[in-house]
Amino acid sequence: MADQSEGPVEIALSDEPITLTWYAREFLLMQLGNVQSLRSVREAFETAGSTQPVTLTQEQKKQLLDALEYWDKTHPDGLSTMPGGFLELRDGLSADLGREDSNA
Repeated sequence: MADQSEGPVEIALSDEPITLTWYAREFLLMQLGNVQSLRSVREAFETAGSTQPVTLTQEQKKQLLDALEYWDKTHPDGLSTMPGGFLELRDGLSADLGREDSNA
């Protein structure tokens, strides 16, 4: 089982990793747990724990970005009311996918 410490969690992206607090990671996992199509994204976070960066496939990045954009539109104050790091994660995923899409 992955390390269960409460340290920060890094998500590996092309330019630089994005860091979420452990609380933000747990909040994200709770949200992902409700969506069957995001199961592989949730498993990537659970596998990495806080001992290694979370590595996502291009498809997982797209799924996570879609979820973050949906939550931004449907939560009363958007991502700004969610635990720290979600705006940066959304922006990092968007930049990462834009670059990968243009290189494909």
